[in-house]
Amino acid sequence: MKKNTFGSINRLDKSFKGGNFNMKNLFKKIVINTALVGFVVGSFAGTSFAEVTSENNTTMQGGSLSVSVPSIGEFYDEEITDELGNTVKVINLDGTTRNIDTTLQPLTITDPTGTGDGWVVTMKADQFAHTTRVDEFLEEGSLKVATPTSLTEVDANSTDVTETNTTLLSTATAIDNTTGATLVTVQQGAGMGKYKLSFPTNALTLTLKPNDVYDGAYKTTVRVSIAPNI
Repeated sequence: MKKNTFGSINRLDKSFKGGNFNMKNLFKKIVINTALVGFVVGSFAGTSFAEVTSENNTTMQGGSLSVSVPSIGEFYDEEITDELGNTVKVINLDGTTRNIDTTLQPLTITDPTGTGDGWVVTMKADQFAHTTRVDEFLEEGSLKVATPTSLTEVDANSTDVTETNTTLLSTATAIDNTTGATLVTVQQGAGMGKYKLSFPTNALTLTLKPNDVYDGAYKTTVRVSIAPNI
């Protein structure tokens, strides 16, 4: 064993002395192997996983509940021309109780609050007051609103209207008093978005009793309000 070892060393020594030992080849092998190792290491490094994140905070600011101004037709039987040449719409008194109807256009209801509180829409009116006879009014209960026909979403992504979260006025109700009529109630967790509240063709009815009505003009103011259902 020792002889063989020394023999190998001697042969290596002779190679050095004789100039037969190719050092360049040895270095080439070393460099090439090192390069291959470097390449393999780089290959593994390329398969590593990295993730970066960026946080974004956005604050939402809710708006206010709103309902559109009611658009109401006029109560009348016919149009006449007065002594000044003006066209006037009149109701003809005939000594009997009269029920005169008129239109109420749909109401637009908007809930951009972002609270999910739901809401309640109420309609009230002043008593009809005579414009020239002081302290002459039609009796309370003379003006009634019919039940709405539907509440529908204007924006498709509004909270769905269902029988469980929405209650419409169920019977014709007087509005010319202190309580008025609750047209629609939407429960908490619903009503977020934009809606249309629709009415039948003749949604408002004015009842005139012969012992309560005087010749001349009357006027009233109709109010629609919306409030959170809390």
